[in-house]
Amino acid sequence: MSTRALAAVSCLVALAACCKTTVPALPDGGRGASGGTTGDASGGTTGGGATSAGASCGLNSEICGGQCVVTLTDPANCGGCGHACAAGQVCAVGVCGSPASCPLTTTACNGSCADLSTDDANCGACGHACPSGQGCAMGSCVKAVGLTGQTPACPNGGPPIVVQDGDAGVCTGSVAQVTFRWALCACDQVNDNGALATDAFDSQKGPYDGGPGGAVGANQSFGVNGAVGVGGSLWVAGTGGVTLNSTGSAVGLELHSGGILTSNGQLGVGSNAFVDGDVSGQVSVGGTLYVPAGASVGPQVTERGIVRGAVAVPPPCDCAASELLDLPAIVADGEAHNDDQTVGLDPTVFDGTNQPLRLDLPCGRYYLSAVTTNGVAAIGVHGRTAVFVGGDVAPNGGLVFTLDPDATLDVFVGGSISVNGGSSFGSTIVPAQTRVYVAGDASFNGSSVFAGNFYLPTASVAPNGDFTLFGSIFAGSYADNGTTTIHYDSAILSAGSECGTAADGGSDAGAPSCASCRDCGNQACVNGACGACRASADCCAPLVCTNGVCTQGFE
Repeated sequence: MSTRALAAVSCLVALAACCKTTVPALPDGGRGASGGTTGDASGGTTGGGATSAGASCGLNSEICGGQCVVTLTDPANCGGCGHACAAGQVCAVGVCGSPASCPLTTTACNGSCADLSTDDANCGACGHACPSGQGCAMGSCVKAVGLTGQTPACPNGGPPIVVQDGDAGVCTGSVAQVTFRWALCACDQVNDNGALATDAFDSQKGPYDGGPGGAVGANQSFGVNGAVGVGGSLWVAGTGGVTLNSTGSAVGLELHSGGILTSNGQLGVGSNAFVDGDVSGQVSVGGTLYVPAGASVGPQVTERGIVRGAVAVPPPCDCAASELLDLPAIVADGEAHNDDQTVGLDPTVFDGTNQPLRLDLPCGRYYLSAVTTNGVAAIGVHGRTAVFVGGDVAPNGGLVFTLDPDATLDVFVGGSISVNGGSSFGSTIVPAQTRVYVAGDASFNGSSVFAGNFYLPTASVAPNGDFTLFGSIFAGSYADNGTTTIHYDSAILSAGSECGTAADGGSDAGAPSCASCRDCGNQACVNGACGACRASADCCAPLVCTNGVCTQGFE
């Protein structure tokens, strides 16, 4: 990935006024001389509620009565200070509602939505707290890893996490914002025997509601035998095009195909379709159909108009060598510069251990040699945290990554990852705040529900069973014999706001220079500078230009 360019990422919300660099100017790429993290005293973050003095809290939090409160989940201050939920209600993503409104994998417990598989205070059942020296993993209390060193204060969740990608430091929030634009994106092909469905929601605005969005992309071809329901756009660049073999399929927004479009059952496209080839089968286009001059359009194809001419479909997934993250370099830097010694963490704690373990980490950067326990391995984080794993992540008893609603978790794996059924990732309340980057292959065995955003650029991802994800997947290729359901959390598109402002370690240098929309946090790069978009081609797909700003197209 071009990290020199990522250092100039701009904020979507501020684009109309100016472009603001979101990568903090932290010394030594965000790594102190002692190997730990550095940052300004305030914790270097935005997104919290400000006091009159200008202080702020961490993510999803406000200052209520002089203390930072996670208003996203606090039933006494749900969505804002003093807004208490009524008896019998729960605070689900800043909104008071019935217990049934708790996101999937969570249960109503004392006014909040708790994940009984990972919550130390509600482990396996509401009110069942794990005793001292233990932590919750897959619904059972297991031995906790004792940290023998100093615990950092982590004001406001701690400073933004900066990683060393190549020769440049870059904030992980800015990386995530550019990387995870699609619910599913494959460098090669998507080829499913089962069904595929995507939709979207914004965890910063409320609980999952199955709204529009959740785009799907493939750089080569897209073929699905089961029903397809893409809530956003479908974008396939290769000459293999799009082939659908089931009836009742739908694409909510635009369809782009670099080759043929063939549907052997009914396919509805909500907006325009751009097809660089023949179109055949039962296809209904809600907008204009764009095809080459000599392309054939079948008799069962309907549209609101046909425009014939050249059709260009650039690759949707950022798979060029210059666009890929240098994960080995990031992990190597994590091994060289971390907070293990400060907190007293043994980096081999999960390497071949026979017993189930839970490790809870404060904010900071931590290195593990491998995660290959024979029992369950659980890692919980309580601030802005990065975990670097030198080898494989493949515990025999299951894997758990969990985080507080005001925390972020970035995991960088130098080897491969293998996950068994029953494992747990992230939080369905705030999926955008968990990001997992894997240099090697990936294996998902058994029916699972995960929350997070997975970067697997060399992996052939083929879940063995039904697969439900709150978040997104960036993969080498994707195939599933079961049903794949992805609920895209569009809050990831503003993850760069975690990276701070001029007041807390960032900079506000006006419109940064750029070579592409990626350099502008998915916004337009016009004549070498980040600015207002003129057309959708200026935006990073699948975003479209709306009144000078690149948006999802349905706001």
